Amino acid sequence: MNRKLAFAAIVFTTAVFALPAVAGAHVEVTADAPPASDGLVVTKVFSENECKQQLKTVELVFPEAPALTVATPVEVTGWTHLITKRNGGDAVASITWTNAGTATGDGNFPLSMGPVPAGEKSVKFKALDTCDDGQVFRWIQDGESSEFPAPVLALTSTTETSTDTKVLVTTEGSGSDSSSTAVVFGFVAASLVLIGAGVVMFRRSKK
Repeated sequence: MNRKLAFAAIVFTTAVFALPAVAGAHVEVTADAPPASDGLVVTKVFSENECKQQLKTVELVFPEAPALTVATPVEVTGWTHLITKRNGGDAVASITWTNAGTATGDGNFPLSMGPVPAGEKSVKFKALDTCDDGQVFRWIQDGESSEFPAPVLALTSTTETSTDTKVLVTTEGSGSDSSSTAVVFGFVAASLVLIGAGVVMFRRSKK
């Protein structure tokens, strides 16, 4: 009987780990409130460190439209930042945060940007993460289900009742709803496999 239980446990474990892994977010920009009356929005840029060691630089590339002329990063310990304007004009082309060599782990960068035009529902960015060994992760593709999805800032209007403003950049199937569904499905599937294995063992033991 112990062998049968052990076999069932192996089946259960195999079923769980055979399920597709739900990938986590790699680059995110989040805001706790919609744009202010002047069109500026306070955000946080998060870059997950996927490097073998240190994350060397994080570059956030701004869109040509809507053109944002204000970008005010907050000083972050261990990092420096450089703002580049587009063709010498007022529009922000990119912001690059560079690791001074002392920062470890992920990158977290508070940033005020704008002005976002009234009624704008989203702002699309691109992001490039460079590791200290030269490896580059390019988050530039359209669509959350793409292999390397670009950051998209989803905005809520100040006239709406909801004040939640979220920017989400996730890999395929990494949205919170899909993640929960995948986890629930995984446990249900694994449980069914375990029950099936138990029934088979029970029937054999009766012979």
